[in-house]
Amino acid sequence: MNNDYDTWAEIYDQIYSDLTVDVDFYKRLASLNKDKILEIGCGTGRITIPLAQAGSEIIGIDLSKNMISILRNKIKEADLNISCYEMDMKYLSLNEKFGLIIIPFNGFQSMLDITEQYKTLTSIYKHMPTGGILALDMFNATTDMFDQDKQIWYQVKEIFDSNSNKNMLINHSSKYNLNNQTICTTLMIEEIINNKITKTTYNDFILRFTNRYESEYLFRNVGFTIENLYGNFSLDSFNETSEKMIWILRK
Repeated sequence: MNNDYDTWAEIYDQIYSDLTVDVDFYKRLASLNKDKILEIGCGTGRITIPLAQAGSEIIGIDLSKNMISILRNKIKEADLNISCYEMDMKYLSLNEKFGLIIIPFNGFQSMLDITEQYKTLTSIYKHMPTGGILALDMFNATTDMFDQDKQIWYQVKEIFDSNSNKNMLINHSSKYNLNNQTICTTLMIEEIINNKITKTTYNDFILRFTNRYESEYLFRNVGFTIENLYGNFSLDSFNETSEKMIWILRK
């Protein structure tokens, strides 16, 4: 199964509109960087636009054509100077180097095996000057995650659209493959009008989880040094119960 974010680009902002916990973290990183920034997996601009509004010069790339289209419309409406491209992170083709490259919101984990991960990191490495920073956040696969019953749908969010008098109920169910270290999550989106379900759609995406030392070995093997590893966006030290692995790597 391959991820197809095009199929749910239109509702992405509705689902993740209140996800802001990481924005200030990336803004702080950007403020320390004087060079142009590359955001990999920019989506519809949840991070890209705030960084540009804060004064950073930033380029965004994403594999989803529809996500990029939505972002371009936002850029035009906000009158911002942001370049964004439909591009595979494994095969970056930008004729410049970036002092800061970021991969927010588990984006790197869409690389589903070691070969894809290595290609991505090698491609990134080539687009950085000596001393450049790569920052990425990943979810930490804790035991609590594996306790979820794959037969149960867990509610994520309920969205009400006053214009159409329509409710949108977002549920998810996840299946784990411990052999491949992957988690396949299915989002079930129910549209409800007058207490009746009028439409149900399903969207799948799959991510690969890695542990701390596997990740560290991969980064070092490409040539990066580990500057910091945080367990959350408050910059607490990472431990086995942390929800996140937030890596700061230097070329």
